[in-house]
Amino acid sequence: DADGFRWEGRFMFRAADRIAPHNVMTDGDHLRRLAKRIGADDGPIESPWSFAADAPPDARPSGGRISVTYLYEKVVYRYDAIENRYLRYVDGSKKPQVDVADDAAVAPKNVVILRMAFGPLEDGHPQHGRLEAHNIGTGQAWIATNGVTVKGTWRKASATAPTRLFGPDGEPVTLT
Repeated sequence: DADGFRWEGRFMFRAADRIAPHNVMTDGDHLRRLAKRIGADDGPIESPWSFAADAPPDARPSGGRISVTYLYEKVVYRYDAIENRYLRYVDGSKKPQVDVADDAAVAPKNVVILRMAFGPLEDGHPQHGRLEAHNIGTGQAWIATNGVTVKGTWRKASATAPTRLFGPDGEPVTLT
């Protein structure tokens, strides 16, 4: 629960080689100081999610896509059944997004979309009209893994609690 607008300049900084808002960076030292500031525990954590092996190739659907339209951009994930990954495309690009750190295509095994309300960011700068997500509580979630997307829910008890994911049956979701 530590956004760049609130903590930029102290725990996060902007890279000169990228355009805003996609240039907010940090590192381990800054994150540990930020964790201390917001009361989050440091050190190893137990994963709040369960993971399983990939579905066998013959159990995977042949394809599919997830499309999310934001205010300023559209992101599409195209499922690749052979690799069992979701290739990420931005703003109609014909090529998948590439991670600048290793030049590999951005292609997660799971895609999770959380729906939540937004309200004014109480950062001391009301004239900027910035928003923050109300990410404590519960809401709708679309969870995609192994080529299948289900509509479920997310739950988060506090700012330092993990976000938990539940399927349509109310049971915790197992990710790939």
